[in-house]
Formats: sequence, structure tokens, C-alpha cells
Amino acid sequence: EAAGGLPQPIAATDANEIAPAWARNGRAIYYASNANDRWCIVKAALPARVDTTTAPPPDSLAHPPIDSVYVVTEGVAAMESEDGAALYLMKPNEAGIWRYYPDTDSAAIVVHDVLPVDSGNWSVVGNGLYFIDRSSRRPAIAYFSFTTRRITPIAYLGPLPDDNAFAVSADGRWFLYTQIERSESDILLIEGR
Repeated sequence: EAAGGLPQPIAATDANEIAPAWARNGRAIYYASNANDRWCIVKAALPARVDTTTAPPPDSLAHPPIDSVYVVTEGVAAMESEDGAALYLMKPNEAGIWRYYPDTDSAAIVVHDVLPVDSGNWSVVGNGLYFIDRSSRRPAIAYFSFTTRRITPIAYLGPLPDDNAFAVSADGRWFLYTQIERSESDILLIEGR
């Protein structure tokens, strides 16, 4: 809860569970899990109210406070469209962002040039999505319009790390990114006996 209280486990299995994202209505969370030996997008519906004033019981990792959990489709990162009708996602070890419609179980690629290393470096905002574009010599923040289907560079960046390094404000006015300012190495001599 934003007002405070104890954290509550949402996903807790022996698998890796990564890349959480809120559903637009705030009543569910999407995340990626490799519980079945392949990466899938999971949707966990939250209960109407969670008691955060007391510590979770010892077995709470086996029984997280959620109403339902189900696998949506294959993927490693996902975010809902503004209207909640579509899910934008990246697939394991594949370049590109896909639009997936859960109601019809259909998917189509919308942006080709987003690399697997940037699975956490994109965001759906309004009528488009912002992403890190590494297709040219200098990485850039780029915008893909769902209406015009065009990619527009927003700002060219310095050297970026090969991990999640990007966030966009909800109104699309501000960007945060991590830039490599300095990389160092030391050579040491250890004398053997």
C-alpha cells in the first residue's frame, strides 16, 4: 500500500518471476515466469483489500494474497494498452514488441528493432510506445505511434548498459535512463610461491 504497511508476496514459487507491470485498472499485475521451463506472461488478480497491518503467515509464500493467477501467453515483459484490450509484450530471445489480444489469442509484431537486451526498456503511453532503439550507431529514445505506425527518434543517448535502463512518466513528458559514464578495469600482479 502506498500509505505504508508490510509488503505482501504476489508471486513466490521456485521459478524466476520478473518484469512486473500493473494492469491499467490497478486490480491485476502482469509478470514473466519461467515456472514451466519456458518464459510466460502471468496475470495475477489482486483481492479487493489486502491486510497490510500484520505480518503475512509463515506459509504466505505458498499462498500469495491474490484472487486468481493464470498464464496469458509466452513472453518476458508485458504492458497493457491504455484501454486494456491489448497486451504489448516481448518474446523470449526475440527482437521486437508484439501486440497480443487475449480475447482472440492473436498476436502481431508492431516494432521490429527492439533488442532482447531491452525487454524492460519500453513503455506504452497514450496512443503509442516509447522504447530504446539501438539499431543505429547511437542509441536513442524513440516513439512508435499506433496511429501513423511511424517511428520518431526523440533523443540520442550516450552509452547504455545492457540491462533495464529506461523509464517514462505516465504522461510521456519525462524520461529516465541510465548512462555509462565511466568503465574501469584494474590489472593486478599476484606473486606465486
